[in-house]
Amino acid sequence: MRLVMVVADGNPTFTWTGTAFIALFYVVFLAPGAVALAWSRARWPLVVFGAGAVAIPVQATGIATTDLAAVGPFSPGQWAVLTLLFAAIAAVYVLQAAIVYRVARGGAVEPTVQPAALPAATV
Repeated sequence: MRLVMVVADGNPTFTWTGTAFIALFYVVFLAPGAVALAWSRARWPLVVFGAGAVAIPVQATGIATTDLAAVGPFSPGQWAVLTLLFAAIAAVYVLQAAIVYRVARGGAVEPTVQPAALPAATV
């Protein structure tokens, strides 16, 4: 986001509070879905995880809209670079969700089937 503000000729600022809230949003939005994915192989965990994974870019879009509303209008060159940056940010969100999904599903409990009891060997 800092690079976005630099390209938009805005005033890039950094606060520890903002960083803490971003980390909190990631945990709050992804953790329930990740736990559900690890707990069950059913389809409902995908809904929980998907809702959290979609909520992160929606929240980021809201922040970007607020930050960029004070800056502008943009030149065609700025729009070109901003479009590339937004595409890169979206790719990172997708990659992050894919990693969390793979880690969560890797820890899922596999249903075990007990082998049929073998008859005792006769001597």
